[in-house]
Amino acid sequence: LLLYTIAQRFAPDAPHHSIARLMAENLLHWRAMGLYSCLAATVFTALRIPAPQVVRTWHLLDAGIYSVIVMSYFAIGLRLRLVHILEFRKAVLCVMAIRHLVGLILGLGLAALTWLTPWPLQGLSLKVFLLQSSVSMGVLGVAVANMFHIRPNEAAAIFIVSSLAYLLIGIPLLLMIFGR
Repeated sequence: LLLYTIAQRFAPDAPHHSIARLMAENLLHWRAMGLYSCLAATVFTALRIPAPQVVRTWHLLDAGIYSVIVMSYFAIGLRLRLVHILEFRKAVLCVMAIRHLVGLILGLGLAALTWLTPWPLQGLSLKVFLLQSSVSMGVLGVAVANMFHIRPNEAAAIFIVSSLAYLLIGIPLLLMIFGR
């Protein structure tokens, strides 16, 4: 709901509309299909409506997810210019600090707040929450940068470097902390 609106607001060729109008336009745009798909899936799950048998038999959801991941990484690779990575080193370090350190600290704080409720995060839920709060920049950030022409080469470089750093340093560190 907010990602596309904020990105469109700061895009170089952004229309000078109010935030409310940009939000309404983005909700009616084709790119909002992911939001509506998630809402529909949440409603179907809450109502315990099972997926059609063909979806489960042929693993259509899995195939779709893996296809989107491969296509996303391919598109990022087309944008990536290795010579640009050194130009963006300050941005890479800032994003990595925010995603891996600040994100983890915020995650820890929010997890601690759940202990004040009747539903505290614990066990696997706590581990997944902390893992998600400290992961590297996602593919969606690069996609949005490309969609709205907000320094797409820089976004691709940040994504690649922060992902590699997370794979080489972050995951082994988390495995040490959480155990296998």
